[in-house]
Amino acid sequence: MMKASLALFSALFAAACAHDAPEAEAAAPPRVATSFYPLTYFVETIAGNELELFTPVPAQADPALWKPDTDALLALQEVDLILLNGAGFEQWVSKVSLPESRVIYTADSFRETWIGHDEESHSHGGLAPHSHGAINGHTWVDPVLAERQAEAIFAALLERWPDRRAAFEAGLASLRAQLAEQERLWRDLCSRLRTAAVLASHPSYDYPIRSCGARIENFDLDPAAPLSAAELDEILLRAGEGVPRLMLWESEPQAATRAVLLEHGIESVVFETGEALDDAELAQGRNFQTLMLDNLKRLAEALGN
Repeated sequence: MMKASLALFSALFAAACAHDAPEAEAAAPPRVATSFYPLTYFVETIAGNELELFTPVPAQADPALWKPDTDALLALQEVDLILLNGAGFEQWVSKVSLPESRVIYTADSFRETWIGHDEESHSHGGLAPHSHGAINGHTWVDPVLAERQAEAIFAALLERWPDRRAAFEAGLASLRAQLAEQERLWRDLCSRLRTAAVLASHPSYDYPIRSCGARIENFDLDPAAPLSAAELDEILLRAGEGVPRLMLWESEPQAATRAVLLEHGIESVVFETGEALDDAELAQGRNFQTLMLDNLKRLAEALGN
């Protein structure tokens, strides 16, 4: 009798385990990969805890120029959805094979608004010579375009996981409100930007400047390197007569660079694009929204607003 009971228990236990295994697997959250931090923030805001997020690009790497190794490519093959910026931003994408049915290029819906630039090769920041491609991929810096990218993310998530609609809709509404705040601050600055001489150390700001109806002169300057005499001559040649004269930097330039530009009436303004935030910055409470609001505050101060 005891043997029969044990046999029956074993059979029931095995059946229960077999039944629970697919349920446990089904309960696992969908895995979504993003190519860089702004998209990660958009997905986090839209989906909350509904998804498991994965970004293969290390925080210290340039997400545009990063090259995935075998482990990263294998990991990308395993996720349910891959979200990319598109507009040529992730240059590595054209060199690898991804499961296209699971790839979303979030900037594709406004291809007609993409801005081109030349493909002249250059180097900075200790990187090998490279070009930034024929298209300017910094679309997310413009909050109007960032909202369209957020809508593309929402649509992709909803198509795959319609049972999470309520959470996704609430998250999208929250993100839209944040981007609307950025847009309002840009609009407040537009009239001053149209009369200023706006220069950029890197072609990262074309989209919001164009939205303002202003002009920008782009350079390829490394904030970590000293400004050469030739670079200074070119800056002064192209700076124009607008007032004030501003140079936008993705990170803090050398103190000597800031000083020499100021001697020539050009104020340096740090305007981070947010392509990567490390764990320490996130732990301090920084995120895409706080970063952009800080950027716009510095820009407003430089413009005298």
